[in-house]
Amino acid sequence: MIKVIYIIILFILFSCDEEGRKINLDETFVLQYGETKMLDGQDHFSITFIDLLEDSRCPANAICVWQGQARVKIEINENFEVFTKELINGAMKENQSKKINIGHYTIELLKVIPYPEKAENQTDKSDYSIQLVITSN
Repeated sequence: MIKVIYIIILFILFSCDEEGRKINLDETFVLQYGETKMLDGQDHFSITFIDLLEDSRCPANAICVWQGQARVKIEINENFEVFTKELINGAMKENQSKKINIGHYTIELLKVIPYPEKAENQTDKSDYSIQLVITSN
């Protein structure tokens, strides 16, 4: 009887974990650094926040000539094909974008969290998260 209860508890725990990793089209969601989430109803579509390449955004307490940018690298796995892409939040150069198209989907970077408060503060990469939305083309 104890084994049955143990198995039921494990099943519930894994079910909850799986639900927390699901995302829906047209709804904003947050990815923590290193986290992977899957598109609900699409077993072969996942997205991972793999790296923070740059965070040169102007801190809240500073006056800057340039607003700066945050550059992140994400990995998308669609139908067993892996794409590594860079997205930008803030000032963009000509060849940079906050949106990418992969297959039938558009992925848009909405926010990089946390926003720098002070110029002298350095935030560990592991403390970053990104807010995204995925829409259907």
